[in-house]
Amino acid sequence: MASAGGDQALKLLGVWDSPYVNRVQIVLNLKGLSYEYVEEDLHNKSELLVASNPVHKKVPVLIHGGKPVAESQVIVQYLDEVFVASGPSVLPADPYERANARFWAAFVDDKVGSPWYTVLFAREADKKADAAARIVAALETLEGAFRECSGGTAQFFGGGGIGLVDVVLGSYLGWFKVIEKMVAVRVLDTTRTPLLATWGERFRAADPVKGVLPDDVDKVLEFLQTFLDLQIQKQELPMAGGGNLKVLGVWTSPFVIRVRVVLNLKGLPYEYVEENLGNKSALLLGSNPVHKSVPVLLHDDRPVNESQIIVQYIEEVWAGVGPAVLPSDPYERAVARFWAAYIDDKVGSAWLGMLFKCRNEEDRAEAVARAEAALETLEGAFKECSKGKPFFGGDGIGFVDVVLGGYLGWFGVINRLIERRLIDPARTPLLAAWEERFRAADAAKGIVPDDVDKMLEFLQTLRSLSNYKPE
Repeated sequence: MASAGGDQALKLLGVWDSPYVNRVQIVLNLKGLSYEYVEEDLHNKSELLVASNPVHKKVPVLIHGGKPVAESQVIVQYLDEVFVASGPSVLPADPYERANARFWAAFVDDKVGSPWYTVLFAREADKKADAAARIVAALETLEGAFRECSGGTAQFFGGGGIGLVDVVLGSYLGWFKVIEKMVAVRVLDTTRTPLLATWGERFRAADPVKGVLPDDVDKVLEFLQTFLDLQIQKQELPMAGGGNLKVLGVWTSPFVIRVRVVLNLKGLPYEYVEENLGNKSALLLGSNPVHKSVPVLLHDDRPVNESQIIVQYIEEVWAGVGPAVLPSDPYERAVARFWAAYIDDKVGSAWLGMLFKCRNEEDRAEAVARAEAALETLEGAFKECSKGKPFFGGDGIGFVDVVLGGYLGWFGVINRLIERRLIDPARTPLLAAWEERFRAADAAKGIVPDDVDKMLEFLQTLRSLSNYKPE
C-alpha cells in the first residue's frame, strides 16, 4: 500500500458500522493509502475527536499531517484531490460529469440517508415503515440514474471502476440488510431495481470494499440497541470554459443568489430566467426532474443542479476566469466546503423554520435561537478563515462568503419580523462588518435583495404555495 509517510501520515477516527466512515475507508483502500484507524466510543468521545471536529463532534474525521478534515463527502473529495497519483480517481475528470456525480451523491445522502436515520431511530412503527418506503422510492430513482451514469453497460456509477456515487450509496449496503430485518421490506429488490441489485453484489465483491461493510446483521442490531438504550438514557433521541449560460431562478432564493454572485465575480455573461414556482416551466421540470427546484444552470443546454454544486462547477470550468472562489490548497478547500455545508445545514434549516414551518411564536423563537447559535459559531469560523482579512475567502469573496451571503436578503425580513438583528454587531461584530462589505461588493449589488416590503409581500405568495398555515 502507498504510504502517506512521515509528518503526512493519515489517521481516521471512526465507528465500525458508520456508512460515512465506511465510504472513507473504501476510498483509502481504493487509493492504496496506508492509514491508522482509531475506533471511537460515541458515548465517551476522545479529546482528539472533539478537538478535530469541534463543530459537529462526529465521525469520520481524517487527520492528514496533523490537520483534520471532517464530513465524509468532503473527506472523499479531499483524498481524490491530494492523492491524484495514487490509485484510480473517484471523481470524473470532466467538470460536467463531476458535477453530475456530486449531484447524485448529495441525492443519496438526502433521500436515502435521511430516511435511513428515521428507520433506525424513530419510535413509531408507521414512521419507520414510511421512511423505508421513501428509501425504496429513492432507489427506484437511482436505478434510472445508474442506467444513465453507467451508460447501460458499465459496472459502476463511475463507469468501469468505483466512483463517488458508488462509495456514497455503497456505504449503506450493510445497513440495508438491517432495515430489511427491522421493517420486513426488501430494499434492493431484483424485480424493482435489477440494475442496482446486481451493482450491489459487484460493489460488495470489490477488493477495496471487502472487510469494510458490516455484514453481521445481528451484531449491527445489537450495537444499535446498545446505542439506542444509551441515547434514551441521555434523552438525546428526537421526540419522535465558454458556451452559453442560462440560470433558471427565483429572485429571492438564497440558492439562486449565490450562483448569480459567482457568475458576476467571474465576469461571465448569462441569461437569467425568472421562474414562477406556482407554474413551473417545462424547461425547469425537464432540467431538474428529480427536485423540480431552482437554481438550474444551463451550460450549452446541459443542466447543472444544486447551488453548491453549480458554484463548484463554474469554478472548475472557468478556472482561469476572474478570481477563484475556492482556495487552491486542498486542505483549505476542504475547510471551505465544510463551512459551506454547515451554513446550509444550520442556518438554512433555521431560515426555513422561521419563514415557512413555524406554526406559532414558540416555534419561531426556537428557530431564531438556532440561527443565532449558528451565526455565533460562524463568527469564530470567520476569525479563523479570514485571518484578519475582509472575507471568509481572504482578500476577496470566496465559497463560504457566497453561501452565507445568499441569505442576507432574507435576514432583513427576519430582522423586521423579530424586531432585532440576526447578525448583531454586539454579539457577532466580525460578521456584522462582513455583511456590510459583502452587500457593498460589486458582484452582490442588485442581486442580494434589500427591499424588505417587497420581500414580505413575496413571502406571502410563497407561503400560500406551500400551504403554510400558522396557528
